Amino acid sequence: MDLFVGYDPNHADPSAHVATLLGVTGQERSLAIEIDNSTPVLNTLIASAVESDRAIIEHESTIWATDA
Repeated sequence: MDLFVGYDPNHADPSAHVATLLGVTGQERSLAIEIDNSTPVLNTLIASAVESDRAIIEHESTIWATDA
């Protein structure tokens, strides 16, 4: 099952809403979350969860892409 998380970029701070969605979704099963530089809200939430031992990074990768 895939869940695509989006939010209104004009919202003052969607962090609490996104955190609630991830919390409810993650209650029943593990989540695989893909983040990059275009996902600042998720990046902050994931960093906080990892720092507080509520999440672990099982696999991390770097992908370099060019327009060549």
